[in-house]
Amino acid sequence: MSTPRFFLGAAMLFWGWQSGRLALAAPLALALEAWHWTRLRWDVAPIGFQRVADLCTWALLITAGYLTFSAGMPIPILQIVEWLPVVLAPLVLAQLYSTAGRIELAAFVASLRGARAGRFAHVRVDLAAPFAIVCAIAAGAANMRTYGYFVGVAALSLWALWCARPRRRSAGVWLLAASIATALGYAGHLGLSQAQRKVLDLAVDYLNANLVRTDPYRASTDLGQIGELKTSDRIVLRVTLADGARVPLLLHRASYDLYTSGAWLARDAPFEVIAPRADLSTWDLAASSEAGSTVVVRESMPQGRGVLALPAGGVEVTGLPAAEVKRNRLGTVQVERQPGAAIYAARFAPDATLRVAPTQFDLRVPPAELGAVERIVDGLRLREMRPAAAMQALQRHFETEYRYSTFRPRRAESTPVADFLVRTRSGHCEYFATATVLIARAAGIPARYATGFSVQEWSALQGSYLVRERHAHAWARVYFDGAWHDVDTTPPQWFAEEAARASAWERLRDVWSWIGWELSEWRAREDDRTLPAWTLWVLVPLVAVLAWRIYRAGGFVRRRGQHDHVAAVARPGGDSPFYRIEKMLAESGVVRAPHEPFGEWIERAGRVRPELHVPDLRALLELHYRYRFDPAGLPADERSVFAAGVEQWLAAHRGRGWRQAVDRT
Repeated sequence: MSTPRFFLGAAMLFWGWQSGRLALAAPLALALEAWHWTRLRWDVAPIGFQRVADLCTWALLITAGYLTFSAGMPIPILQIVEWLPVVLAPLVLAQLYSTAGRIELAAFVASLRGARAGRFAHVRVDLAAPFAIVCAIAAGAANMRTYGYFVGVAALSLWALWCARPRRRSAGVWLLAASIATALGYAGHLGLSQAQRKVLDLAVDYLNANLVRTDPYRASTDLGQIGELKTSDRIVLRVTLADGARVPLLLHRASYDLYTSGAWLARDAPFEVIAPRADLSTWDLAASSEAGSTVVVRESMPQGRGVLALPAGGVEVTGLPAAEVKRNRLGTVQVERQPGAAIYAARFAPDATLRVAPTQFDLRVPPAELGAVERIVDGLRLREMRPAAAMQALQRHFETEYRYSTFRPRRAESTPVADFLVRTRSGHCEYFATATVLIARAAGIPARYATGFSVQEWSALQGSYLVRERHAHAWARVYFDGAWHDVDTTPPQWFAEEAARASAWERLRDVWSWIGWELSEWRAREDDRTLPAWTLWVLVPLVAVLAWRIYRAGGFVRRRGQHDHVAAVARPGGDSPFYRIEKMLAESGVVRAPHEPFGEWIERAGRVRPELHVPDLRALLELHYRYRFDPAGLPADERSVFAAGVEQWLAAHRGRGWRQAVDRT
């Protein structure tokens, strides 16, 4: 093999160390190295390698499907890559313990299989070195973010390069050059990482100091967008309400206090870490003397990071194991945890509303919007009302004088908010929420822009309320009576209008999503770092069926010896008359090299001995491959033609100074 002894085992153990699966990696590493200590080999036919490759392909598809269901969409590419060493191990082991020592390309490419596949089908490759590279890449996909990964990759690389170094060069010079290259590589790694952070910091400072975008789902409004606003029916949350909670219920994700150029931003809103309770899964958000109500939220966090969807007046979050939970002054709660399904219960109470005092920015109205906004304030005489009554009057005004729409025609020469308030009087929730915030501010009432979801759709199949992407919503948070209160002025018909536009395939996709969620929740109860034990038992019958099929097809023949070439053995096709031609040419000095495909060999023989009829040999070789590897074999009449063709070729080449030993075969 081209890799040094113990190299494959070390690569596998490195993967197990970085991925946290040493218990699985250790026996695989032992199996990858045990072939050095035993002379037991299996003569694997090409069809045997093909079936092992097919098994690995099915294992990869099953693993990818399982991880996609459990971790959610998009497809978790890194997690799939992380499992590649286990998926590909059977194929590498089949190569290591075979007499051939290499695998034909036809095992990997279905189009190269068959009698007419061409010369490339029988080209043999060595998987040892590529498999070691796969182990290193998979270890990186585990992403433990430690210096150990760089040290391990550097050690494996230097080990392989040391074994392949030119022997005429000084070992001391090589070691010096390797040390310098490793040091430069590590310095470059650190330098690029620090440069990236520096560039990002400078970009943020240059664009707008102290501005923080906090919501990964909706960091800015769509104000001013022209045309139909397409929305998705993909399910993002599943919500269960306890006694006392009523729908529609607003689940808050993020708030913003600065409106500029059609976008809402959060100013001076750094996040602060919240300390958990002793169970490490309960997080206190506010104090409350009331029992309040509880909602249970289920969502997928494939990246392990997200913003929690919480009702107003949140008191505590329970059942959420996390590495870190943070909150800013605007009420946005971020979480960092293991990727996968997240299930948490949020308790909320009326007396626990956010009581952080407003700032001067909560009263700021952009000059470009002031004219249209003050027309509404003066027309409704909002300055003369108490804040709660003013918000009720504004809500009635929007319900009776405006309509909900997701279509935006080309606007006149004015700002999006002014165009909405004065000309079109129609828009989606972001227009209503933005207008409400700016009108409240113009009336002297502190207000902020809030985003999240509206909970209204019940599913009997899933036994919970479904929250889709199209249920993403925006509303205002207004400060009065010493606390912030949610004010939703979007006409309530918006929810029904969105539902009427749903796809006809929505229910079918819901069932598929529900199956995926159930698998994801099931996996969440398993060990974080290993596949469930039942998946190993699923592989047992697959491996047993594979072994039985290879045995019945003669794919494995037990032999004792090192990797070598065997011309004919006791297996289907082993008595092919083509081997008589091989022996004649070998005794004449044209010997086929170990692992050399027959096609390349006869071409080389034709160059060495131009008198050979190479086209005739190609035709006989095609019959040989069919007789040797086709499960259906050759019909009796074609076998007769094959044998006669070999006899004719042998007879035509006798008497040319070659040794006449072929008749003794």
